[in-house]
Amino acid sequence: MFKFLWNAGAALFWLMVIGGAGIWLPLTLWWSGGCASEEFERVQSPEATKAVLVEVVNCGATTNWQTDIWVTELQDTDERELLVSLDGHPTDLNYVIDWQSDKRVAVTDFDFNHLLSFKSTQRVGDLVEADIHPRVVRQ
Repeated sequence: MFKFLWNAGAALFWLMVIGGAGIWLPLTLWWSGGCASEEFERVQSPEATKAVLVEVVNCGATTNWQTDIWVTELQDTDERELLVSLDGHPTDLNYVIDWQSDKRVAVTDFDFNHLLSFKSTQRVGDLVEADIHPRVVRQ
């Protein structure tokens, strides 16, 4: 009888651990929010209809800072496009944001080794035409 109770208790314990993880783990991940982002810099277009936002992304102690450079409509902040993602905090990076017109922006002079991703194609309906050029290193 004792062995039956022991095995039943062990089965109940593992059922609670596995079942509880199936319930609590997704809830914990949902509440934690994942990565935190904070606006670091904002550069408005010449006609002040759009802006380039530089955001600092922090996903916790096991990852490095990430700098995301977005373009957004000022009237509709939900509409935005990622131009460049760089590895590191913006205070430790070099980059230049230059509005050439209200429909054309350049992100230049960043170190290619810090590049994580960039907007590589131009499509009809894009917010801006982006010129993305890393710094030329001469040896």
